[in-house]
Amino acid sequence: MTNFDEEAPQWDTPIRLERTRALAAQMLSQMSPLPGGPDGVTVVDLGCGTGVLGSSFARGLVDARGGDCSVTVVGVDPSAQMRERASERGLLVVDSLEVAQQFAPVDVIVSSMAFHHIDDVAGALASCTALLRPGGWLFVADLDEGQEFFHAHLDTPIDGFNRDGFVEALESAGLSGVTIDDGFVGSKPDHADSTISHAYTVFLASARALAGQ
Repeated sequence: MTNFDEEAPQWDTPIRLERTRALAAQMLSQMSPLPGGPDGVTVVDLGCGTGVLGSSFARGLVDARGGDCSVTVVGVDPSAQMRERASERGLLVVDSLEVAQQFAPVDVIVSSMAFHHIDDVAGALASCTALLRPGGWLFVADLDEGQEFFHAHLDTPIDGFNRDGFVEALESAGLSGVTIDDGFVGSKPDHADSTISHAYTVFLASARALAGQ
C-alpha cells in the first residue's frame, strides 16, 4: 500500500499534474448548464491528494463564468500530509466522506485516481449520492481494468474498473444520466525496469443525483 504521508512532498510530478488538470478541464466541459448562483458553488474533491483536481476545477469554473462565481472546495483524504498540501491550495479539508456530510448538499463531487484505493466502492458511491444536491454532478476518473502493471509493486484493493460494471455501480447508487468516456492516456515506467514504459488508460464517468431525491 502507498504511504501517502511519505509520498506527499514529491507527489506532484509533471505527469500527474498534466493528467489531473486535463481531467478537470474535461469534467467542466461536460457540465451544462454550469452551476453557480448567489449562494456560490460547493465542490467536494474525493481523494483530493494535494488538491490539484479541486483547485483546477474551481479555477476553471470561475473562469468559465467570467469571474461571476464563488467556489468552495472541500477536500477529502485520509492522509494528513496530503490534506496539509491541499489546504495550502485553498481547500477546506476533512479526512472522510462521513465528515464531509456536514457540507451537504453539495453541487459537484470530483474524483481522480482515488476509487481504486477504496475497499467499499458501492458504499463510497452511496455516500456521494447522499452528499449531492438534487441534480448535482459526480465525476469519477480512474483506471480501466486489465492494467495490473500500474500498481504491480503495491497492494491496492482494485487494479482497474470494467466500464460497464462501473456504470452499473453508479446507477445502483441511485444516480442518473450516467456516461463514461475516454479520459486520459498516459505512460508509466515499469516498476522493475525503468527502461520499459507501459501505456495506460483512464476513463471519465459522470452522473447526476436524481432531481427528486
